[in-house]
Amino acid sequence: MSMLSEVGLTAARELRRNLKSAKGLAMGALFLLGGTGGSLLYAQLARYALEKMSQGQTVPESTLRELKLEALKQTYPEATANYLVDCPSVLLLLFKGTLLAIPLLTLLAGFDSISGETQHRTLRFYATRAERTSLVLGKALGIWATVGGMLLLLHLAVWTIALIHQDGTGMQLASWGPRLWLLSLACTACYAGLTTLFSALFRTPAVALFVGVAALAGMGVLGLILGFVDHADKLSYLLPGKYDGLLISHDPMKVLGAVGALGTWAALTSGTASELIRRRDL
Repeated sequence: MSMLSEVGLTAARELRRNLKSAKGLAMGALFLLGGTGGSLLYAQLARYALEKMSQGQTVPESTLRELKLEALKQTYPEATANYLVDCPSVLLLLFKGTLLAIPLLTLLAGFDSISGETQHRTLRFYATRAERTSLVLGKALGIWATVGGMLLLLHLAVWTIALIHQDGTGMQLASWGPRLWLLSLACTACYAGLTTLFSALFRTPAVALFVGVAALAGMGVLGLILGFVDHADKLSYLLPGKYDGLLISHDPMKVLGAVGALGTWAALTSGTASELIRRRDL
């Protein structure tokens, strides 16, 4: 059997395991409810604010666009604000929210993917049928597919909410919705690799989870500190969180660079995890 087939079969097994487990079902349900609930609340608040602002009068579309543009300029550079002004607000909010949730969601989905099987010695059984590198890469791919599927379900629900509440035209939703979901998959790949590495480092799932949470929190705090230190901006590019904003840049080259950097993170971490397992006595 080829390595590609081994990776695919392992990924499919990991995906089934996550989707059938009580942990996976509970995570998916909570993530979906939280995301759709937040989107519904935002849509209602936006409608209420518009009604108060217009005092029952019809507000021209051009005026709404100008107000939205001015609001975006408070957060983004002018060129990026001009690019994002046509993105439905609820989709932009969803994207930013999911980028914050992806690190922890991915960790919870896969912290025991390798450590659990190492602890119970089941990985030794699978290693007699497939290469260890294939098993590790397949598990990383399975974690990525699991979280990517959860994100797709959430995005589909929010696209429906945006359509019902007329937050953007059908063409805008069709253009921005899939684009933002695909960009979120790049971020997911990075943290799927990190999660696989945490799981490969330890034989006990609880330890892998604890260290993973501590590492993610530490990277977040370090990113904030570097943001306040003069001449430290370049160092922050060593952290995966630095690329969140670049994913929605107006410059296609910056977007491609961010996707490439996140892909490099995924490759380096999953590759390191593969090497650890290849050398370990199972």
